[in-house]
Amino acid sequence: MPKKLRNSSSKKSLINYNKISIPDKAKLYDKFDRKRDDMLYHLNTPTQQGEYYQSYAKFLPQAVPKSVCSAALRDWQTMGTKNKGEIRGDGKATTNFDIRRVVVYGFDEMQWTESLLHIGQTIAKKYFPHMVLKDLEPPQLLVYSGSAKGHYTWHRDSLTDSSYKYIRKMSMSILLNDSSEFEGGDFLLLDHVTSDGALECYKPPLRNIGDVIAFDSNTDHKVMPVTKGTRAVLVLWFLGEHNR
Repeated sequence: MPKKLRNSSSKKSLINYNKISIPDKAKLYDKFDRKRDDMLYHLNTPTQQGEYYQSYAKFLPQAVPKSVCSAALRDWQTMGTKNKGEIRGDGKATTNFDIRRVVVYGFDEMQWTESLLHIGQTIAKKYFPHMVLKDLEPPQLLVYSGSAKGHYTWHRDSLTDSSYKYIRKMSMSILLNDSSEFEGGDFLLLDHVTSDGALECYKPPLRNIGDVIAFDSNTDHKVMPVTKGTRAVLVLWFLGEHNR
């Protein structure tokens, strides 16, 4: 099992996951069904913090239980593949730390995918009824380090290649650790550009474990530099047909 992620200036673990054994395949279905039901209960239960709405984005405070966030941190770190935050262009994957500086863990597990797809479809049906989501790309754990000034400049998640059967329709980010464990790292969505060229942005208050922001994949967004500690999020891209 790999070491827990740590802040380089402290011996304290900033991102923790439960030390439990990985169940065998026969037991996974019941495990993930319970996770999905738990998440759906949270999504349909009002919270004291309320909900923040934008036409292209939906902020859902503490929509994903802490236990699910811990399980995601554990599974992606222990069973995922790690890379240095590649970006894709001209059909090639490269790294450019001026654009994106983050550690990425990729993990593709059928039960996780099925559960998270169901969650995304529930959110889209309730808040983005014009979106019909058919599939989910393998989710990624993104770890932004303060020591490296982890960030991601303005970009869109959407795929425009008409040769693809499905394109990215809805993106979702789940905060996996509490904001007390890092500084900086604000998530910004571009709202509009003023007549004098200034950017007006929406900053969802992603602060607590399990906070979720779901948004149209065509929306420009960025992650501001993390200046201290470690910020971890699970990012998801839900797919649908070109005209739906």
